[in-house]
Amino acid sequence: MKEFGQALIGINTQTTSRDLLKLSYDLRAVGLSADEAKKSIDLLARNPSTNLGNPRAVAQLSQLGLDVGARLGIGDTAGIERLNQAIKNSVEGLVQLGIDTGAFGSEQASASLKAASLGERLKEQNRLISLLSANLAGEQQKMKTGWHSVSQPCGCWTTDGP
Repeated sequence: MKEFGQALIGINTQTTSRDLLKLSYDLRAVGLSADEAKKSIDLLARNPSTNLGNPRAVAQLSQLGLDVGARLGIGDTAGIERLNQAIKNSVEGLVQLGIDTGAFGSEQASASLKAASLGERLKEQNRLISLLSANLAGEQQKMKTGWHSVSQPCGCWTTDGP
C-alpha cells in the first residue's frame, strides 16, 4: 500500500491506496503477475488524463485495457499500455484505438475529431472512452472462456467423421 500511497500525494491517499491495492489483487486474479499488475496500475495512475481523483476510473480503465489486449490479441499488460498511450494522445489516440479494435468506424472517428476541433476535446475524450468500454466489454472474459474450452474440452468434440 505504501508504494501506491507515494504516487498519490495530495489526494485522499489512504482510501485511494487501498482501492488501488484491491485493484492490484483483482488484476492478479485475472492472470497478471504482481509486477505486471503494479506496472499497469502505475501507468494509468500516473497519467493525468485518467482522473485519479476517482480510483474507480483507474479500475474501469484497467478493465478496458484488458479488453483492448484481448481484442487486439496482444495480452493484458500490452492492452493496458496501449490504452494508456491512446489516452495520452487524447481524442486522436482514442479514435485510432477505436478503429484498430473495431469498436467503431470511420463515421464515428470523423465526428469525434470534428467535435474535438470545435473545442469539445475533454468531453469527446470521455465519450470515446465510454464508447470503447461499451463496445469492448467482456472481450477478455470471452478470450479466457474460449481458451478454457480449448484447453479442457468438455467432451462435446469427437474424432468421428460425419
